[in-house]
Amino acid sequence: MMDKTKEIDLAAAQTGMVLARDVVNPAGRTLAGAGRVLTDTLIGGLRALGVKRLTVHAQEDAAAAAAAQTERIAYLFRKAEGDPIRAVLRRALEQYRCGGDRAC
Repeated sequence: MMDKTKEIDLAAAQTGMVLARDVVNPAGRTLAGAGRVLTDTLIGGLRALGVKRLTVHAQEDAAAAAAAQTERIAYLFRKAEGDPIRAVLRRALEQYRCGGDRAC
């Protein structure tokens, strides 16, 4: 599948969209990583930081991107079964990458 992305104004961003590229500030600091699912809180935070445009996955590719994110997290924690500390870390990473309380 060819990855389709589009650049949009932040005002057009909607909850559930998936970032296709990192959002960085002028100093090069990453504000939100590629693969992150947009939430109302994240959109508001980016607005407060002066972000004007985002590159997101096209809607048909968003589900595939979210599934790939879930697979990547599962791969990273493949040897962590039964370890309660790593389980907490995995949940924290899933919440960060998938936009808060929502699962990818």
